[in-house]
Amino acid sequence: MMVISAIVLVGFGGLNDSVALNRSVRDLAVVLRRAQNMALAVTGVPAIGNVVPPAVGVELTKGASTYLLFADRVGSRDNKYGSSDGELIQSSRFDRNVVAYQFFDVSGDIINPAGGVLNIIFSAPEADLRITDGNGNGDSDWAKVDIVFRSPSGKEKVITVRESGQITVR
Repeated sequence: MMVISAIVLVGFGGLNDSVALNRSVRDLAVVLRRAQNMALAVTGVPAIGNVVPPAVGVELTKGASTYLLFADRVGSRDNKYGSSDGELIQSSRFDRNVVAYQFFDVSGDIINPAGGVLNIIFSAPEADLRITDGNGNGDSDWAKVDIVFRSPSGKEKVITVRESGQITVR
């Protein structure tokens, strides 16, 4: 009986890790789709004083277990999150220390964005997608970006974001 219990307990950590990774990736996909829908809706956002933002985006930082949903406001329309500009809509954390591990461009090359930051921004009213770095600069090779997430045990999942607005989890 003790041997069975030990095997179950050892295996439970790995299962827990997989569940946390799956949940984290799916939660981020939902937040990305929420940003896309907010840009399409062209309505005021209560978190920023019911202002209608010209763009809504998500900021990811390489190696971080947190991410931000933000509104790129009229006054700062700089294609990135500005903490001093009152743009924060929601701050979230991935489960169990899952992190945004690496970013890859359309050619499969590693992206090393300025500041380790990748912004995925949807502009109103058509929810046109733009992907930028920590300085608000984009790259034509970022028409499709694979975002690799890693759990503490090394398991990985990928979200693919395409310039067309398609968001895929695999």
